[in-house]
Amino acid sequence: MNQASENDDGQSLMGSKQSCTSKYPFLVFLLVKIAPFLAYFFIFSFLHDPSISVVLFFIAQCFEFLMIKNICGLDLIGIKWYVEPNNDGSILQYYAKPAPYVPNYTLSNVFWIGFIAAIILWIVTFFIDLFERSIFHIFICIFGLVAQGSNLLLFMRAHAATQKNAAKVALAGLLDDSVKF
Repeated sequence: MNQASENDDGQSLMGSKQSCTSKYPFLVFLLVKIAPFLAYFFIFSFLHDPSISVVLFFIAQCFEFLMIKNICGLDLIGIKWYVEPNNDGSILQYYAKPAPYVPNYTLSNVFWIGFIAAIILWIVTFFIDLFERSIFHIFICIFGLVAQGSNLLLFMRAHAATQKNAAKVALAGLLDDSVKF
């Protein structure tokens, strides 16, 4: 028996260590989704230097984008996307957890509703800033809205590709004539 299989057997017997994100995916998702809004509303309210405020907002927004893309999406719905050129000319690649994985219904709904709520909040903030005629804040709202919208669209595309692949596998299993009754 090799070392890798011994470690796998030992971890399965003793219980594997889970990270905080996989133990509490809802809480991590909620905190990560709220971070850019907290940065937008509180930092701009309390800090009088706009350059520091902008840097902190962009850090929070980029952190949220990457956490949702790489960790929370995989924990909540079992899908993540990444940019990598492929032989067939596609740049966007998708990863889905293997076939027996079925996402938790509640966590999946929280994931999709969280995106919709964030986009609605950015739109409301955009119109508030539009009526206040704050060009600086309007551009920041547009950046937040574009980041949320692009992440949502790429997850929707990954979800559709995953569904299509699952349907192909199911159809191939039905049409396979190696099964004899």
